[in-house]
Amino acid sequence: LPKQAPSAYSLFIRDRWKNVEPREEGTEQAVAFAAVARETSSAWKALSDAGKHQYMKQSDALRSQQAQAVRQWWAGVDRGQVALENQRRRRYNRRVAQKLVKGPRMPLLRDPLAPKRPSSAFFLFMKERLVGTTGPISETAKAASAEWKSLAEAAKAPYVAKAVAASAAYKTAVAKYASSS
Repeated sequence: LPKQAPSAYSLFIRDRWKNVEPREEGTEQAVAFAAVARETSSAWKALSDAGKHQYMKQSDALRSQQAQAVRQWWAGVDRGQVALENQRRRRYNRRVAQKLVKGPRMPLLRDPLAPKRPSSAFFLFMKERLVGTTGPISETAKAASAEWKSLAEAAKAPYVAKAVAASAAYKTAVAKYASSS
């Protein structure tokens, strides 16, 4: 699987670190690293919008190349092997959760070209309520959730209809995607 494209800030860091002289080995190395990291962070904050735009443009170009590489990789991959690898990763993650194995959990391989699952009626309602809100999102979400619970079935019907339509479209897209691979 191709690596993720670097962000604008990561590209800036790379450029800055090219100019940094290697330091001596030892205890001062960590202190020197922290100082250079602080300088780099301050330089990024002080950089003009035009300077940041240059890095953003590079990052966007690399992201589009990476997205194309991912599409090509997924187009040539054997879906059966991906299923087996995900099965292996699930087994490993269960062992990590049970503390039988030390280490981080492994993410599952997800096909970015596969159709995305549709939102439920509740989430369609929440999206509508949260758009354009100001203030803490948690408070707005709690209020919207309470509003959903108190709504009558007739008021929920438009959201349910949208969710059913989206679900039907998703099933069609999945069938089409499965037949194309």
